[in-house]
Amino acid sequence: MANQVRVQEVLLRALEDLNADELKRFQWHLVQGVLDGYPPLPKAKLEGVSVQETVNQLMQVYDDKDAMRVAEITLKRMNQNQLARILTEALVKGFIQHRVELNKGDDILP
Repeated sequence: MANQVRVQEVLLRALEDLNADELKRFQWHLVQGVLDGYPPLPKAKLEGVSVQETVNQLMQVYDDKDAMRVAEITLKRMNQNQLARILTEALVKGFIQHRVELNKGDDILP
């Protein structure tokens, strides 16, 4: 559960940098399906919802790593490469798990 909270925080911080139109595009990609073999998010669950609810929906459908991966790929498709890089680095470095295990600080982005 603690790991899930951290993943949610990383996703939230990254997606908060999107403006309203970019968030709608992000949600559109999620409804279309991002990865083969992974279910798309239901359109009704994403229509007109906030960044926080978008993250909640990601976490309900996917496990931690898959939610991060889906978000990363979606951001790349939107040419939001800086935000995608933040998520990639968090996964590659095991930053999220490392922070949870050590219980250090609130700064969760590399």
